[in-house]
Amino acid sequence: MAVALLIVAIVVWTAYEALLGSRDEEAVGSVVLFALIFYLTIEVRFPIAPAFSKLRLLRLAEVTVGRVVCLGKTMGMAHGSESVISYAFLDGAGRAFIGQGIDYTDSLMEGAPIVIFYEALDPTLNVALECSRFMIKVPKGSLLKV
Repeated sequence: MAVALLIVAIVVWTAYEALLGSRDEEAVGSVVLFALIFYLTIEVRFPIAPAFSKLRLLRLAEVTVGRVVCLGKTMGMAHGSESVISYAFLDGAGRAFIGQGIDYTDSLMEGAPIVIFYEALDPTLNVALECSRFMIKVPKGSLLKV
């Protein structure tokens, strides 16, 4: 799909240049158009916006340990099939919640313990560490308190 979008971008850019010529005013417009299409192509191929939306949870949220309750596969747009997990966890008040995400480690099994980050005021906003493209660095000699 990303290759198709890139080809369409090149065709549109070439047609734009051929129809309007390459005068200085239009040259700036064509560069902006090409940059926009290039960005959209990259975003479809490597979606980063969803990853960054979870970054706040990883930095500021509450932490608990949950369990994988269900595994599945889905067809991804860019990379073929992806492992999807559903997980269950308890928040600080003892309420049960379910979350879902793509297992980027592709190594989890049902019942496996996983680290969950969740918003204390709204635990439906959550992410499993294994469902994030980010890593957590813990200083040497310290333990992560869960």
